[in-house]
Amino acid sequence: RKYCMTTSHFTCLTRLSIFYCTNRELEGIVRDLQDSLVKRHPNSTAALIREYKGSQEEQERQRIQAEQVQALRQELEDIKGQHEKRLRSLRQEHERIKMQYEKVLGERQQDQQKGAADAAPVQG
Repeated sequence: RKYCMTTSHFTCLTRLSIFYCTNRELEGIVRDLQDSLVKRHPNSTAALIREYKGSQEEQERQRIQAEQVQALRQELEDIKGQHEKRLRSLRQEHERIKMQYEKVLGERQQDQQKGAADAAPVQG
């Protein structure tokens, strides 16, 4: 990989062409040097700390995902609350309609019984 105007990392740094390198290129150089150090001394304190901390990008990604999970959980709770509210409303409406039909049915049954009693011949 070519990071700056020269091919050697050390030449780039020693010739002060750091000014020509971008921040990303310098991060790449540092990452490559850290990887080299880890390969030479895999159990060094620096290597263990680096592995423990993880990359900043990974930490940022995890933070963003945690925020997304929290937002989705909140959205789910909101939707669940809306559905429970709607369900209660529908149950109340069902009970109201059921009571109306039972009232009408009771009135008709009374009318039928009254009509049957009026139509029955009087014996006497």
